[in-house]
Amino acid sequence: VFRQAPANVVQEMAEAVGVRDVQLFQFLEPDAERLESLGFRVYRVHEVPTGCNALPPLRPDPSPEHPAVLDVAPGVSNITFPWEILGPEAPPGTFISGNVRPENVCALLTHHPYGIDLCSGVEMDVGHKDPDRLELLFDTLRTALG
Repeated sequence: VFRQAPANVVQEMAEAVGVRDVQLFQFLEPDAERLESLGFRVYRVHEVPTGCNALPPLRPDPSPEHPAVLDVAPGVSNITFPWEILGPEAPPGTFISGNVRPENVCALLTHHPYGIDLCSGVEMDVGHKDPDRLELLFDTLRTALG
């Protein structure tokens, strides 16, 4: 996960740890395109401002090859994404973030997201996932998805 990082920094750090998938917050599109040209799979994070009633423009159009992440306030805890703006079907290739937790994941699933991005909704404190909350979330997903 990189915030406001130029392509050369992302490339250097990702290669140092051996990853080919990178998530970019507050990025410049030419940097995202450069990383893709180098063979990285780039997850572009698009902020949906609190109180917004429509999705932002998503470019390029999200797909499994060009995934996107929608978040209400990247880096801020306890603000839940407004699922209703997704309509009946989330955009293809789009992960939804924003306080996804065991107690609300079923509401999100009614919008058929491509994936979910977990953070504060399953943490015991900032940066530390709670094994019990994760187990509860996955149990809820198994039950909901049959």
